Amino acid sequence: MMHSIFDRLKVSDRLQMAVLALVCIALYGQTVGFSYVWDDGLIFLNKNSLVVEPLSWKLLTEPILEGSSYMRPLVLLTWWLEFHCFGQQPAVSHAVNVALLVVNVLLLRSVARRLLEERGEAAPALWASVAALCYAVHPALIESTAWVSGRFDMLATTGILAASHVFLNFGWSTPLRLAGLVCALLVAVLSKELGVVTPVVLLCVWMAVRADERQTFRQNLGRALRSEAAVWVTSALVLVAYFVARRLSAGGIYHSTWGTGYLLALVQTQLPLEALKHYVSMAVWPFGRVSIFHPYSALKLDALAVAGNLVVLALTLLTFWFACRRQRPWAWLLIAAFTGIVLVLHFIPLSIADNIAQERFMTAPLAFVAMALVIFPWRQTVGQHLRARACKMVSVLALGGWLAFSALVTVSLVPLWERPEILWRWASFQHPDVDNVRHNYLEAALTSNHFDWAQTEIERLLKKHGGLEIGEQIIYASLLMRQGNPESKKYLEGVLYALPKFHDMPDGRAKMAAFPVASGILGSAYTNYALASLLFEGNADEALKNNAISRWYLQSFDSGYISYTDAAIYYASGNFEQADKIMEKNQSIYFYNKAGMIKQVHDVVRIFCDRRQDISASARDTCTRLQKRQFFEAGK
Repeated sequence: MMHSIFDRLKVSDRLQMAVLALVCIALYGQTVGFSYVWDDGLIFLNKNSLVVEPLSWKLLTEPILEGSSYMRPLVLLTWWLEFHCFGQQPAVSHAVNVALLVVNVLLLRSVARRLLEERGEAAPALWASVAALCYAVHPALIESTAWVSGRFDMLATTGILAASHVFLNFGWSTPLRLAGLVCALLVAVLSKELGVVTPVVLLCVWMAVRADERQTFRQNLGRALRSEAAVWVTSALVLVAYFVARRLSAGGIYHSTWGTGYLLALVQTQLPLEALKHYVSMAVWPFGRVSIFHPYSALKLDALAVAGNLVVLALTLLTFWFACRRQRPWAWLLIAAFTGIVLVLHFIPLSIADNIAQERFMTAPLAFVAMALVIFPWRQTVGQHLRARACKMVSVLALGGWLAFSALVTVSLVPLWERPEILWRWASFQHPDVDNVRHNYLEAALTSNHFDWAQTEIERLLKKHGGLEIGEQIIYASLLMRQGNPESKKYLEGVLYALPKFHDMPDGRAKMAAFPVASGILGSAYTNYALASLLFEGNADEALKNNAISRWYLQSFDSGYISYTDAAIYYASGNFEQADKIMEKNQSIYFYNKAGMIKQVHDVVRIFCDRRQDISASARDTCTRLQKRQFFEAGK
């Protein structure tokens, strides 16, 4: 019976596609129960425009991150549609990402099959499914699939693979083929800047299937340009229109600049080669390498690292030699993968914190690596040294072992993306001394009420360094306040005294951008100081003043939190009229986790009454009036 099932699987397209879809769901279906994590807050959660505003080009083309020129309207459109139909439900967001993974895996299979058919290879459907399976189980896809904001890379990959699929259908009519290419190219470029390399990828695909090994690279290139002239002209027009729209809508082509100083630094640090080495090694042997951070600060450019960089450079040059001089299809597909990664090899300054590389950037390139794997002439290469039976056994064991191990690693690591505190605790175990990781871990620990985690980490830092950095001091003060320790106010006073008063400076925004501590952390310091002033001293005026300063730092990102904090201060001070106005006004405004914010208002006021009503007559009067209003019962 098992034999007949495998026989059917070898020849049935539908069964192969169904198995691939089930593998994706088996690996990532669990993410439907996950929450939003990492930069989801910065990108869309703390900005309610995608939920409350009508659809417009301006809404879809606003920069993804403040200070950037990232214009990705198609992904914002998917979120706008999702949020307007279902609200901001993490289950729906994750389900969409899993569906995109299934689409990409099936598109990869389709493209690989066309490549194999064009090359006249045996069993093209089966080997295309093997390529798609290698892609589906690869642990490098965890970041782009399990993280909702990984949708940028997922959709860009959809566009690139769809363009390759349409391009390989040489038998279609020219109008239909060009229309399909335009749609696919727009999906790619409107999802992420990576999409601009799509025409180069298509050229590599043409070389992989149509290049004549008896001709030179120049001759084959000339044939490609002449035979597909309509494709190249159409693609160029689409890209020109894209860059014009980007210039007009996003305010520029790119937000970072570079010059000779930056290029010299790249040569000295060998950063592009370090990044390429990471991506190559990750593609081939991802085990033990998966992480959300690959910090540059941990890089040691010793003799071994330099040797590794030289090996990667030699392999890259060898691949180009096999492609351009020997016209090998597998080499052209690897160049397509290289094209998909070249934009993130730090030749252009990247906004990825302290990272050498990010695994989500491999989402598109890895598809072409998987195709190269099945097109490579393994039988001729390995078969020269092994008998046919031994060659088959070695291939089955190697491929089967790699697939099984990859699936095991993927299904084991995906749960780490379930909640922010779990994700950052994992990252902290891997890179405890990276500033960005440490700050995010401490913040996530506090937000999730894992005070013991935060306390343990603070004690570790104090023991190791003898003190805390500014961001850590702010978080420590917040921990003290949540533990009911009045020392938190004095601690915050010292921190705020030492900080530059950017909010009082005419060019404060510009100076804040260059400051090593994020504006969000500084804003939280002022809000925490406001709450400490209220809870430990009953000083509502000082609390309102500092919460207003916090608004300058947080701007629109945490406007709901600041607004509800104002309401809590007004309730505690006895100004019920002003507090009620804020609460009523906020009823008609959408904030993610509004119920949690409202609960926090009641919690703050309850703590205020517990601490202050026995030592202050005015506080006692205010709390009595709140009890008569059944304020505390409403907050339960």
